[in-house]
Amino acid sequence: MSEYCDQSTLELIRKLITVGYIDLQNKKDSLDPATKGLPQGSILSPLLSNIYLNGFDQFVETNLLPKYNIGDGRPSIRPEYFQEHKLVDKDKEILKVYPELKQSILNVKHKR
Repeated sequence: MSEYCDQSTLELIRKLITVGYIDLQNKKDSLDPATKGLPQGSILSPLLSNIYLNGFDQFVETNLLPKYNIGDGRPSIRPEYFQEHKLVDKDKEILKVYPELKQSILNVKHKR
C-alpha cells in the first residue's frame, strides 16, 4: 500500500483505524467502543477502496484490454440496414401506377 500513499496519508489511515468507534445500532455494546476495524460508510472507505481498486485497474489496463481489444472496431452501421429501406421490385411496380405514393412507401419502410 505504501507505493500508493505518502507518509501523511498512511498516518491518517492508521489513526482512523485505531481510534475506534461506537456502534449506535448495537445497544448492548454502545458503552464499549470497538478498537479495531472501520464502521461501514466510514469517511475512510472511499480512500481505501480507491487504493485497493488501483491495482485492479492496472491489471485490466495491462492484461485484459490488450487481450480482448482486437481489430479496428465494429462497423458503425450494418450494411443490411440500408437494404431494408430500398425499394424492391414490387414497390417499383406500385409506383409505376401510383407515383404519388413514393414518400408514403419510404416512410413505412423507415418505420419498420
